[in-house]
Amino acid sequence: MTLLEGWTRFRNAAIFLYSMLIMATTLPGFDRIPHTIILPYFIILPGYALSMVLRQAEGIVQTFFYSLVWSVVILGSVYSLTTLSSSLSAIPLSALIPVLTVILTAYSYYHGRQ
Repeated sequence: MTLLEGWTRFRNAAIFLYSMLIMATTLPGFDRIPHTIILPYFIILPGYALSMVLRQAEGIVQTFFYSLVWSVVILGSVYSLTTLSSSLSAIPLSALIPVLTVILTAYSYYHGRQ
């Protein structure tokens, strides 16, 4: 295993665990998790997962910029979809966005290995 493969596995495991923590906030009893842990997730991680799939960023500054922009797009899209359909409004955003992030991260990992 090379250093890059090790970093990729660590990054994906951290995204997965952080997503599980955010999804746990929808369950009763986990409402004591502070917003200082939750807000950075929604601001950066969904966009970072999408920018990994699209392979847009080359440097740290570009990656951070694309992560912020794509996160706003993802949050806005999911929020507008949940307001349009009454059946989708029953699904909490704090569960839907992490599931999408995990799916994008897994797709990026397995698509990048080919």
